[in-house]
Amino acid sequence: MANPNDCYPARFIDQLTGCLNLKPFPQPGDPGLLSDTGYVQLLGLLQQEYHLTTEKVQFSEKSFCFTRVTNPDDLPLDLNEEGQLKWQPYWAEDWQSSRALCRLVLERKVRNQSILDLGCGLGLTAAVAACEGAAVTLADNAQPALLFSEINCWRWKENCRFELLDWKEEHPALGRYDIILGAEIIYDSQDWNDLERFWKNHVARGGRVLLCDPFRRTGKEFREWILGRKWEVNCRDLKIPEFLTAINVIELSPGFQISH
Repeated sequence: MANPNDCYPARFIDQLTGCLNLKPFPQPGDPGLLSDTGYVQLLGLLQQEYHLTTEKVQFSEKSFCFTRVTNPDDLPLDLNEEGQLKWQPYWAEDWQSSRALCRLVLERKVRNQSILDLGCGLGLTAAVAACEGAAVTLADNAQPALLFSEINCWRWKENCRFELLDWKEEHPALGRYDIILGAEIIYDSQDWNDLERFWKNHVARGGRVLLCDPFRRTGKEFREWILGRKWEVNCRDLKIPEFLTAINVIELSPGFQISH
């Protein structure tokens, strides 16, 4: 299992010792957490690398301080030593599908359930689930995503763990979950076989995979594809007042035997 501390890029680790006496940050950041040394340290590391915005996000009667990259389009690409892209920059986007998933989590009464937020991005959906009392694992293959997720889930960190992983690989120690969440993860048909294998390996008996997609063409194609793969599939439109278009909600339940 990956330790959250192992997910910090080397350039952040090198700066940790210099961040022990950080001054309080007026904004961005959750004003109620600026007396928490660990929170301030991590926020400081992110501020050295990114231009941040914190906003209050409201879902029904609940509000969350949400810290994100101000303009994801300005981010430089993260390349490895061979000049190859280490991860897609999509982790930094504030996706409408993610906000739709937040509402679905609140509908479902997830207290005491185990949830895996696959491709967690900035961690907003996971924060809502953790606030509701779920045991949440946040997983992404982009290191910065886990840093932002940790900031946004800080108030409920006792309900969270963070995993740096690639869904194309095997993760036998990851376990199974009552709910696997995914926002904006089915846009590329080349990922579908790997995703389905991952879901089969990690959804619990009686569990669900809950996906949100903004009615992309590939979302429709995915629905047709997954129907032939021994999953029970339920789809519906989720209309959210502040969005111009509805969000496509796809719920998968195993139509096959789960042995353990």
